[in-house]
Amino acid sequence: ERGSSYLPKPDFISYRLVLTALEHCKHPDKALRARSVLDRFLQSMKKQNILPPLLQDNIQEAFNSVLTACAYTPSNASVHFRHEAARILVETFRDMNSYDWPGNGEDGNTKRNNGSIQESYTLFIQGCSHLLGSSPCERQVLITSAFRECCRKGLLNLVIWDKFCKFVPLEIIRSTLEDHLGYNIDHTFETVTVRFEDLPQKWSERSTS
Repeated sequence: ERGSSYLPKPDFISYRLVLTALEHCKHPDKALRARSVLDRFLQSMKKQNILPPLLQDNIQEAFNSVLTACAYTPSNASVHFRHEAARILVETFRDMNSYDWPGNGEDGNTKRNNGSIQESYTLFIQGCSHLLGSSPCERQVLITSAFRECCRKGLLNLVIWDKFCKFVPLEIIRSTLEDHLGYNIDHTFETVTVRFEDLPQKWSERSTS
């Protein structure tokens, strides 16, 4: 009999297919499963000691698959699985931002697809809103921190701006913008009066949309 050593080793395409399937399934523990696959995928790439440009986008998409699995954890999942999905969401977003991407410059920028990175921020904000409804303070801190980081990297787009305005209380939006813009926003209005087009250009200078 042939041993397991004769079995073909999964390549990055195989891992991506599994992660994509987990994104769209309705299993309550899909965040846990997706993170497990991501860890094996990253370890496999490290062992092979290769990371051509083609793999950079695949690794970014792999991170996004896990963020998607977390952000769209079924609403009827148990409290345990929702807590686990929230934990994995935060850990995966943190690991993605601290990952040793080839080509990192002094400013932390890489040659990765900026559109995929913007999707990461969108999914993270969506996931925080979906999974941390019972922890509004933690949710606001995480979303606001991600928004500030996104602006600093010049990756803000309309989708991220809209989600930030949708999921964060008005007073937090105002104070965050006032910190960045350096002037007070009219508090007599019930909605934020700053349009996306009025925001500093440098906040979206690397945006693809």
